[in-house]
Amino acid sequence: MKDPGRLDTIVELARQAEDKSARQLAGAENKRTADKQQLEQLQAYYDEYAARFEAASNRGMNARQLNDFQIFLGNLRQAIDQKKRELDDTEKRLNARRRDWVDKHQRTTALDEVQADWRTQRARESERREQRLADDRAGARCGGVQGGDKRHEE
Repeated sequence: MKDPGRLDTIVELARQAEDKSARQLAGAENKRTADKQQLEQLQAYYDEYAARFEAASNRGMNARQLNDFQIFLGNLRQAIDQKKRELDDTEKRLNARRRDWVDKHQRTTALDEVQADWRTQRARESERREQRLADDRAGARCGGVQGGDKRHEE
């Protein structure tokens, strides 16, 4: 590649895409954490309310109170089931974000290696060019005859 700016631009774009993907991955991880906490809270509340229901039913309660407890526990169970489904969806999105970040990270790493190889090659070419110039100057100071060149000896 003759234009180093192109490669630098490609590497920078890949790095920006990787950074964006990393931010999206972090957001998905935060969402999963929040969903898990909400699910745990709902389950704890359900367990607490079920214990209250059991204690109240042992003491005795009227039909209306029994019905209210059962409806409320049913609503909590539905909320827990919904949160579990939401957490499953969040996990799927998190896994997709993780795969996307890994792909982008591997691409950036590969491009960094290409860029480093290219710079090493350019440095070697520059060193060779400098060495040839130095050899040419040294040869010119010594009378312009190098290694058996018969044309200059006549």
